[in-house]
Amino acid sequence: LAPPRGVLGQVVAMEVLLENATPASVEYLVEAQPSELFLLAGYKSVKARVLPRSSLRIAFNLLPVTVGLLRPPLILLKWKKEGQDVQQAATTPRVFIQPPALT
Repeated sequence: LAPPRGVLGQVVAMEVLLENATPASVEYLVEAQPSELFLLAGYKSVKARVLPRSSLRIAFNLLPVTVGLLRPPLILLKWKKEGQDVQQAATTPRVFIQPPALT
């Protein structure tokens, strides 16, 4: 989940909410894919275990490099389900990045 807007040159925090509704813990690999529109500050890949019937938020810090209505980096989620590898891309809404205010 990214905020609806940000300012060029200022960090924009984007969160991924992992929910586990099963009776067993699930280990996720969360990866932010490279983007020409944002620099990633901090972790680009996170491995996290979500306990049964609980949720976990993972934050990524993005630094926009241009202005306009931008699509944040693609987030890939990977986990195992019944012994099989599963991969899914998380959908993210566009973010409006405005130029810094002139003083």
